[in-house]
Amino acid sequence: RLHAIYKSFQRATFKNWSPGNMAIAFLSEFASHPSDPAQLDTVPPTPQIPAWMLLNLPAPAHRAGNNSDDTIFPAELGLPEKTFNLQEELTELIGLIEYRPGVIGEALQQRSTLIGYFQGIVPFTYISHPYTYCLAHIAVTVGQFLAFHFKHKFNRPRPSQLHPGLAPPIDVPQHAAFPSAHATEAWLLALCLNAAMQTQGNEPLMETDHSVGGGGVVGVDGNTRNALFDMAARIARNREVLGVHYPSDSEAGRRLALKAFPILKACPSIGEPATGSPAEDDLLLKKARWEWEDVKLA
Repeated sequence: RLHAIYKSFQRATFKNWSPGNMAIAFLSEFASHPSDPAQLDTVPPTPQIPAWMLLNLPAPAHRAGNNSDDTIFPAELGLPEKTFNLQEELTELIGLIEYRPGVIGEALQQRSTLIGYFQGIVPFTYISHPYTYCLAHIAVTVGQFLAFHFKHKFNRPRPSQLHPGLAPPIDVPQHAAFPSAHATEAWLLALCLNAAMQTQGNEPLMETDHSVGGGGVVGVDGNTRNALFDMAARIARNREVLGVHYPSDSEAGRRLALKAFPILKACPSIGEPATGSPAEDDLLLKKARWEWEDVKLA
């Protein structure tokens, strides 16, 4: 009888992957995704460098290839050129010490869970939005993978190694500073959630126009604000307040996430919904969008 039961499951597949383990398994797909998939259809296929290996960051101050006191980010991704002076960064971090009592609680929570902190402003769980939750885990795992690649490449010392007076109130992480992994993970998570949280008309659910006449708060000047992006910036800033990251580390994490996001979306199992073909129904990003399409903007 047991043998007969076994035969009935010969075609069974494992269906109980946890989001965290699924994200780790996804890394091989992300890491091998080619820079130009179209070239793989040639005969013979054109050898391809994985897309993520073409990502780049400028060398931080006093690292290989940069002997100056400045970390210079070029104008790219719609962002302006930005320069960070090492001495000015350390002075800024000293000035942030007085703000530690106000952020220490949430900063400690963010050490162990970024997804949980985003859940404080976005109502999703593994039960209510399973595909969004899986996408979030993938974002954090890919972000960590990329951040540690560049950390190992540049091997930048932590701020407290250059200025012991910073005296971080937590154990200084035992890996290099640049880029901030928290910033990279938080920004990639925010970008993925923003791509999923769209109305049927493709309007971002977490964006608000605060400019005068823009339907936002009357009398408030400024650009469109996105709560997810604001949260990513807040998480990165908290690491600076603790004295374990330079502001340029946070900027590097932000830009790395912006560069990596298109590669992540292009991976076969994630997919950017575009053609509306039936085959896209199995793509994780499209499934995640289904979980939010009934939400209406006021």
